Amino acid sequence: MKPTFRALGPNDAEAYQALRLTGLRAEPLAFAAGYEDEQGQSRAEIAARLSKGPDDILWGAFAQNQLVGLAGLQRETPSKLRHKAWLWGMYVAPQARQQGVARGLAQAVLEHAATRPGLRHVLLGVAVDNQPACALYESLGFQIY
Repeated sequence: MKPTFRALGPNDAEAYQALRLTGLRAEPLAFAAGYEDEQGQSRAEIAARLSKGPDDILWGAFAQNQLVGLAGLQRETPSKLRHKAWLWGMYVAPQARQQGVARGLAQAVLEHAATRPGLRHVLLGVAVDNQPACALYESLGFQIY
């Protein structure tokens, strides 16, 4: 079944937290945050994270109404850096890999970023040994620097 993509909101807090913690535990080297940093967050904290607005937004990929992928966009807040944002927190559940979920999520985030006034650059970090992710991001126009 073809996945669907949409911005997450406060009602997605439980599903988001479950998938985020799964990713942090399964792929600890892929994230700046650690499982221990996020496991104790309350439902209210997660809901607040999902309510920040269009410059700090999380997207989800859904297959058969189940959240199977995550990616975020976070815009820099200092006025001299507002032209930059970060694609962050990309994670796709193992059962949904190799089905275009990561590409769809990244494209959804980039399409949203293109609607934000004054936003000119989207950056991301990826482990150099994660060749599938590097290939995906390069195919979407990201350049290594």
